[in-house]
Order: sequence, then C-alpha cells, then structure tokens
Amino acid sequence: MTFGYIPNVPQVRNYLSAVMLEGQIKPIRGRSTTTKPLAGRRQDQLTIRKDADNIVIKLYATDIIKFKPCGKIEVFLGNCGMTRTTVSVISDVLWWHDACLVYDNVWYKGQKLHSNEINYFKDNILQNPATIDVYNLNKETFTKINRKYKEFRTYFRMIEKLGEGWGGDMGIALSTPQLISSASGELGIEGFYEVGASIAWYGGLRKLLERIKYHHRDEVFTKTTQLTMPTPVQHRNYLIYIDY
Repeated sequence: MTFGYIPNVPQVRNYLSAVMLEGQIKPIRGRSTTTKPLAGRRQDQLTIRKDADNIVIKLYATDIIKFKPCGKIEVFLGNCGMTRTTVSVISDVLWWHDACLVYDNVWYKGQKLHSNEINYFKDNILQNPATIDVYNLNKETFTKINRKYKEFRTYFRMIEKLGEGWGGDMGIALSTPQLISSASGELGIEGFYEVGASIAWYGGLRKLLERIKYHHRDEVFTKTTQLTMPTPVQHRNYLIYIDY
C-alpha cells in the first residue's frame, strides 16, 4: 500500500488534539482545501482533513485513522496488505510503543488487528480484536508418535548420509497411506526397508518426514481460538499460528 519511511509524523493522542492540529495546518497552495500535509509541506502522501465532525488521516488513497467526537478512534490497515510504513505512520500518530508487523499481521499489546476491517479503539484499548488460532500441544500423543517412527527416522538418516542422494524427491513415488504404513512398520520388514534403496539413491528423506508430521497434525495439536496472545509461560505448551 505504501512505500518509504515518512519522517516528522506528529503525535495525535485524541480527538481534541486532532481538531487543534487540523486547524493549524494550511492546505497546499493550488490544491484542494482538504489537502493538508500532516508531516511537512512536501509530504503530500500523508494528509489530515475534517470530514463532518470527524478528523481523518489519509495515507495515499486510504483513510487509515479517523478520530471521532465520542472519543473512539477507527484504524484501517487497508485491503491490499500492510507495509512497515503503514504501521510506522499509525504508530507515530497514536504513539504506539507495542505495535509490530509480523507476516503482514499487525499486533498491538498482544492483540491482533483486522487487516481488511475497521479496528475500533477507546481509551487506547482495542474494542474488536481479531481472533488468534492457538494450537495446544498434546505432549503424550506427540511422544508416542515420535517413538513410532524413531527406527525409521534413525536408520534412513544414516542411509541418506551414506548415499548422499541426487537431490530428487522419493516422496512423490509413495502415497501418504503407503508412506505411513512403511514408516511405522505395519507392512513388516519388507515394507519398512523398501524405502531404503530409493532414499539412498534419490534422497528426499526430509520431505518424507514432513509428510508424516503433517499426517498426524490433528492428533498432536488441538486448535483453540482466543483474543490475546498466550503469556510467556503458556508458550511452553502452545504454538501460535500466524497466517502468511
């Protein structure tokens, strides 16, 4: 949505400050009376204007912040994704010390903002945080599954090192049910070792192991939804899922 850092962005903490600032800034000569540059006369990509009783800050073609007389602040990050410049401008205006951008998701005080909807703030508190998908690790199941494939993993890592491989992907030749049956020993010794020669020749063990992990994902992780990020203590047992 935006490109480049914009310096000298003023701090606007509330509606009253926004009204006073908008009244002090003069429009750019020869331009619309609503084109009032917020961060300097040459920075016309970032403007402030009065819209009815609201004060609106616009970045290029997008209204990103709206101060309302009732004290609420509306923040809109844009439909086509955010950039560090967008987050930087919003952080400078609202004086956010705890905002960050991670894989196109904006987080503020442990809460996730909507990327394509309006975020409502009141007294510096997000009123409508986006939900966060959190996966709770089932340690007992995880341990059992690890043990189930330990022999497969250990033996074929050794085979792969000896053969070094040619960079191919053996995983393409096996369906997931065949892979699971062979790797877990369900097909007996013949099924277990039939994979060996191909891995030694083609490589691809890492991708096979990734497919095994993906196959068991619903057994190992239980998905829950919450509005705030888990505490550091909870991080020992939780995996945060961030869309990207």
